[in-house]
Amino acid sequence: MASGRGVRLNPLPSGLPTHAYLFGEDQGRYLIETREPDALLERALAAGIVARVIAVVGGGSLTLPGAGAISVTALKAMNEAWLPSYMAQG
Repeated sequence: MASGRGVRLNPLPSGLPTHAYLFGEDQGRYLIETREPDALLERALAAGIVARVIAVVGGGSLTLPGAGAISVTALKAMNEAWLPSYMAQG
């Protein structure tokens, strides 16, 4: 959100719950942004590392497969407003 750049996620793999794919964390999972995904995938394959392209960065929206898009500006506004709103409930 800080950069104002959006992302379009590729279709999710089948056989895995959406929340597990999108939010699962473990010690062997990393996100790498590169301008040359094919070269990175080739090097990963040569090293025996499983890798895949999960999204394309650009534009001004977060676009989820089958769910439409929401602007990064709107996401940032919601993110910055939730704590003051929560604290005001007291």
